[in-house]
Amino acid sequence: MAGAAFTSEEASIYLETLQKDRLYALFLLELTTGLRRGELLGIPRDQFDSDQEKIDIIQTLKRKKLEGAERSQLIYSTPKTKKSKRLIPLLPEVVKEIKRFQAIQKQEKLFFGPRYQDSGLLFTSEVGTPIEPRNLNRKHASIIKKLDSNTFESTIRAIRSPLFSLMMAKL
Repeated sequence: MAGAAFTSEEASIYLETLQKDRLYALFLLELTTGLRRGELLGIPRDQFDSDQEKIDIIQTLKRKKLEGAERSQLIYSTPKTKKSKRLIPLLPEVVKEIKRFQAIQKQEKLFFGPRYQDSGLLFTSEVGTPIEPRNLNRKHASIIKKLDSNTFESTIRAIRSPLFSLMMAKL
């Protein structure tokens, strides 16, 4: 069953496991919209409209080794296709969780003071920097590992399944 879409039971267990995670809003957004990792991590804060309950996808974030560079770097790029640049309607629960996350970010900014580096992104590390794409993969893997592996064999790709997005809308 590996690689198959999440069942309703798996979706519920996954969300329960994530509930107290700092990035719960990011995962909920991912689960309810099917956004790709780079799209999620590249959302500028000013592209989230809580009043209109939408997010405008205008860029992605990825790690890439640039020509002539010794090491890879985080870079912003335009979405893969014209259709990828789009407005995403949000469920009220997702808007509420993003607002909660923004309140956490404000507390972190106060706590870290001058060490806080505001990247202008909707989802950031505790110190305001972009989230490393690999770290998001590791986070998914650690969450899935916490779940009963005998009954929970779905992969990260299952999260983006259109069927799963429909199930999430009903939860």
